[in-house]
Amino acid sequence: MGKTSLTFDFGSMVFEDRILIVTLNEDLEITESILEKIFTEGAALSRGVPYSILADVRKNVSSTSSARKYGAHHPFMKQLVAQALIADTSAVIILANFFIKVNKPEIPTRLFKKKEDAIAWLRSTL
Repeated sequence: MGKTSLTFDFGSMVFEDRILIVTLNEDLEITESILEKIFTEGAALSRGVPYSILADVRKNVSSTSSARKYGAHHPFMKQLVAQALIADTSAVIILANFFIKVNKPEIPTRLFKKKEDAIAWLRSTL
């Protein structure tokens, strides 16, 4: 599979080597409908092949409670191998850790400060 890039009103996605990199817009509140769009596009781009997601949430992103629950346990989870989050501000790091520890995603999920570290970990899971 080659590299595919998509742009949406909430951010952008790049799918390459079985990793979907999602970069979200600044000050975005993630909702269930945004996550559903991300997972739907990821499933289509992967063409049924298991893949991983890297969510870049460094731009002061927040999320609704229903989005966090959906992000941890959604119908597309069976196609995902792992997910990584990149955060570098205290508020977003706290929110990301809350998601990981309280919502308990069904797949391995880790928080990183550096994109390169997140991609290396995701590659190791594929």
